Amino acid sequence: SWTATTDVQGNFSINNFETGLYDIFFGKWGYITHHIQQMILPGTTLNLSLTAGYYDDFIFDYGWMVSGNATTGMWERDIPIGTTYNGSQVNPANDIPDDSGEQCYVTGNGGGSAGTDDVDNGYTVLKSPVMDLSGYQDPYIQYYMWFFNGGGSSTPDDTMIVRISNGANTVDLITYNRHSPMSQWVKQKFRVRDYIQPTNNMQFTIRIVDAGNGHLVEGGLDGFAVTDSIVIPPCDSPVALRVTRITPSSARLNWDTVARADHYIIRGRKAGTPSWKYFSVAGNTSFLNVYGLPNNTLFEWQVRTACDDAALLLSPWSVTDSFETGCYAPDSHWTEQISANAAVLRWKKAPGASGYEIRGRKTGGNFVHLLIGSGNTTSKTLQNLQANTTYEWRIRAWCDTAGILKSPYTPLIAFTT
Repeated sequence: SWTATTDVQGNFSINNFETGLYDIFFGKWGYITHHIQQMILPGTTLNLSLTAGYYDDFIFDYGWMVSGNATTGMWERDIPIGTTYNGSQVNPANDIPDDSGEQCYVTGNGGGSAGTDDVDNGYTVLKSPVMDLSGYQDPYIQYYMWFFNGGGSSTPDDTMIVRISNGANTVDLITYNRHSPMSQWVKQKFRVRDYIQPTNNMQFTIRIVDAGNGHLVEGGLDGFAVTDSIVIPPCDSPVALRVTRITPSSARLNWDTVARADHYIIRGRKAGTPSWKYFSVAGNTSFLNVYGLPNNTLFEWQVRTACDDAALLLSPWSVTDSFETGCYAPDSHWTEQISANAAVLRWKKAPGASGYEIRGRKTGGNFVHLLIGSGNTTSKTLQNLQANTTYEWRIRAWCDTAGILKSPYTPLIAFTT
């Protein structure tokens, strides 16, 4: 992976890139973090733009401030390591799904038991950079959190307090004193004007306090965002999923575009396996080419619409579609320019074909084989045919030059000179 910081004009360059398909993440505090996939070739120039707003899934370090006096368990930005207590999950082993990267903020990040690096003997505070919400009509703050407070020999009494300030006043949004179900990520949303007047000097604070009575206390934060309350139409799922250009190692995934799409999130996997692989394409794109697939393998895939840069407004996943990699015969074949002694055999180009094999004969006779050495060839002219004679033929694709990967034959079709 590569990391770059722009100069004062917003430009950057990275040398010695290998040619390939790259996931590119870019962002800045005060703008919506964005992710694209891009084929990088020698001399490629990218123009990247960001939409103003506040969103942080912590793939980048935007300068959140950590303070406190706890002896262990201070807030830190990291890939979370799961912990357990009495066989139950405490610290989730992952950040929220479908965001950029794997990082979040957690209190301590020691694996194993919950007491390895929990908050002890004091407090730890996480504070956002300054936000200008003065131009928002009706801002809402949303985030994902988890909180655990348990163990010990008495009733757990530790807390996680979420606050917001506007430069003049500070108010509590919520105090957590019971842990979230199964220590899972929980989405929270608050209307700022219900608590404080928005200004150009807003900060979000989350504080965890260990009361000192021997209990376990841990917390996490991810997917922080500020949204406005304007009425937004629903974000629709893509429809008409279909797969074209299937070869032994690649395919094109297609869908109908959605009017409000900012971008699409596509996920796919080998059928029957648990793990998905995720991709993203721009909202004006209605397909994704996938490469490096194993041959003769069944895959399933889905696509959803993201109607904003930060993927806060998401459609449900589409219906599941499936396809199988392999060497496929031409979709159609036909005969034209038939005369007394000649004819032209034609066929539609097969994706991934490196050549073709034609099998033909006089009706009732023995088959003759013709090899076509280029996958781009889509016709073969036959000469010296017998007049008033019926011939039949079929064709299959070769997907490698050795003829190991071959499609089935097309059905026989006939013509008469």
